[in-house]
Amino acid sequence: MSSTLLQQLLARDPRKLAHFPEPPLDRALSDWHRLLNTPPAPNPASAAPAPELGQAYAELATHVWRTRHRLSDAPPDLLRRALRHLDGATETLRQLDVTSKDWLNEPYDPGLPLKVIAFQPSPGLVRDTIIEVVRPAVYWQNRLVQSGEVVVGRSGVDS
Repeated sequence: MSSTLLQQLLARDPRKLAHFPEPPLDRALSDWHRLLNTPPAPNPASAAPAPELGQAYAELATHVWRTRHRLSDAPPDLLRRALRHLDGATETLRQLDVTSKDWLNEPYDPGLPLKVIAFQPSPGLVRDTIIEVVRPAVYWQNRLVQSGEVVVGRSGVDS
């Protein structure tokens, strides 16, 4: 392990190396030892993310999700071009560690991070199922930043 010239000089008693006035030397030595024993400052990149940024990511992910799901009626040529751009935006969000989940056509569980807008009678369902998604749940860095909003189809309704 190599040491700097300053560390080598301070390893010895500096009063024996040269004749210095004692108070400034003592102050310098105490500052040096304090710096050696101070833990490094936290990395700003590892600090907790700002809530405003998480909300902005949630809004962006919601707009991308809505656009993707509303393009089903578009002409094939427009659909192909739009999906290419949406795929790029989705990949960029994924690189920012932003993901969305909608649970469409999946069984409803009250423990999901969803706000149920309405329960709708739906004949033919075996169990309560999410039949419409108004807004997806959005996660940033594996933390929920936006709850989803859904319509749940009720099972057990006879036609």
